[in-house]
Amino acid sequence: MKTKALIQQNPRIIVLSLFTIVMFSLLFYFYAINRTVRNIVHRQNIEKELAVISARIGELEFKYISLNNSINFETAESMGFVVAKETKYVSRKSSVAVLSPSGQRQ
Repeated sequence: MKTKALIQQNPRIIVLSLFTIVMFSLLFYFYAINRTVRNIVHRQNIEKELAVISARIGELEFKYISLNNSINFETAESMGFVVAKETKYVSRKSSVAVLSPSGQRQ
């Protein structure tokens, strides 16, 4: 039985290639970890801002409701509003007039 040994012609190229691949893999790994941490911190900051804004919206809604409930006829009259004596409604006519280039109706 004959055995043949693989003869590597230049092992330095193979070692250098593997070293390069390992270094690029490590750089990519550190970059990915860095981006992940930055995204998590950014998301936490946004969540804090959202909580503050939501609380402010709740305060404004409560203020709006309390002001809305406090308005009555006496308050409106003290602000200068008056009750309308005659209610007028505006209606739209169903027909539409078309003007010709000379300015006359058609």
